[in-house]
Amino acid sequence: MHTRLDNQGSTLGIMTSVQNIGSFLALPIAPVVSDMLGRKKGIFVGGIFMLGGVALQCQSVNITQFILARGMIGFGLCISINAAPLLITELAYPTQRGPITAIYNTN
Repeated sequence: MHTRLDNQGSTLGIMTSVQNIGSFLALPIAPVVSDMLGRKKGIFVGGIFMLGGVALQCQSVNITQFILARGMIGFGLCISINAAPLLITELAYPTQRGPITAIYNTN
């Protein structure tokens, strides 16, 4: 199914930026999830949100579903991105924490 989006710049803009908006909305929640559930489960919860967003995005039949799906992906991404460096830092040997965290943050 093909949807024409000619001359609808605002729709294209929101489709692009809603992932960042979803990440912004998850900012106050992400540290709480990591602290309450732990780092591994926090990454898992973020992954579940992202998988749900990907599934919704794949089966979306209109622009509203597509935009909602991208927001869910951004929400889960923020939760995972918040928990991952903490888990890496906790699992690394003390002598390797600095370089490993720096390598993670260069991505």
